[in-house]
Amino acid sequence: MGNYYHWLVDFFPRLVAFLRLRPRLRALGILRIALLRDPPEVVFALLAHLGLREEDVLWIDGNQPRPVRSLALLSNVSQYGYIHPFAVETLRAEFPPPPGAGAAKRALYVSRRDANARRIRNEEELTAALAARGIETVVPGALSFDAQRRLFAEACVIVGPHGAGLTNMLFAPPGARVVELWPDAPPLRHFAFLARALGHRFTALRAAPTGADPSSDHNADFHADPTRVLTALEALENEEGADLFSNT
Repeated sequence: MGNYYHWLVDFFPRLVAFLRLRPRLRALGILRIALLRDPPEVVFALLAHLGLREEDVLWIDGNQPRPVRSLALLSNVSQYGYIHPFAVETLRAEFPPPPGAGAAKRALYVSRRDANARRIRNEEELTAALAARGIETVVPGALSFDAQRRLFAEACVIVGPHGAGLTNMLFAPPGARVVELWPDAPPLRHFAFLARALGHRFTALRAAPTGADPSSDHNADFHADPTRVLTALEALENEEGADLFSNT
């Protein structure tokens, strides 16, 4: 999905800050936003959302030097998963529930079957168990940005392996239950911090060690035990498992 998480969580709030500072930046001779050429589809959706046009962007080649007279660099609003309140407030304000969105009653499993890392080896078994509990399987990478936003605005449950698709918890109403699945590797905290900032109930499950899951490989495909996943969801429903990592 082309760094979907970073485009939304890191880039978009800075884009909003750029627009707020635009009169002052213009006085310094800074007129356009510099972006690398050939970004993913979501970037064009984010630019259009804020009314920015082609002439507002300076497309650059990351492999070639580009001389400039004036340059302003806006600091990141997140670092190693820590997310500044400004970023959360901006994203919530800019992306309220879409018109016509239904009540938040959908339970979603976020598949990475279209990815090349962190796929669930026994996904057919897992999705069957989840479907029996009313949890539908979605592949966010196959959907447009607007379709993802509308879909997750109706979500009260989100389950899936660590990856870009979980970023869409941004669009779910506060209080959603989120279960992040990990290979047998020390989990990163990006989605734990994001879920907490958004007011969701969160837990992460680390895969049980096996000879096929290297303990240092964050990108390894792995096996997810359906029983553990369902138990984690039940614990969140009872508010017993918020913001924890478990491999038990």
